[in-house]
Amino acid sequence: KGSNGRKWSNFALLTPGLVPDGPYGLISFRGISGLLNVHTVDGGNNNDAFWSEERGRTRMAHTISQSAVREFQVNNSNFSSEYGGAAGGVINTVTKSGSDNLHGEAFYFLRDNNILGATNPFSTEYVGNSGTITSQPVKPVDRRQQFGGNLGGAIIIDKPFWFFNDSGC
Repeated sequence: KGSNGRKWSNFALLTPGLVPDGPYGLISFRGISGLLNVHTVDGGNNNDAFWSEERGRTRMAHTISQSAVREFQVNNSNFSSEYGGAAGGVINTVTKSGSDNLHGEAFYFLRDNNILGATNPFSTEYVGNSGTITSQPVKPVDRRQQFGGNLGGAIIIDKPFWFFNDSGC
């Protein structure tokens, strides 16, 4: 499940005790609703004020690209009071930044079951042909392509840094 939708916060599901909370991208800590979690990015609140959940949820428009995340921390109990308001848990994220040296990366994500996928023998459909009904395997279409990258550096050595990330399309 980690990178299935290219949403970086799904890697938190690798933490013991965390499970998906419904089909919409929420994460449940110890069975508590995903609406009671706190999400921070670079120390700032990343919760949607209206829905009380991580910004973006299942939509890509507000989420951070996986290639822009430097590290993240999952706190599922006994966390500091600075994360007040979390009855469930806290997912704290730190994004990459520029440095004195020019650096970057590019990525291409391809998921195409026509080329790389196998047919599931349990996925079948029944087809009627001249009075005879037969079962045949079905291979659903699943084609995903995403490309992008990031680039960072310094405006002036040891002074302000810049970082650009494009999560692709």
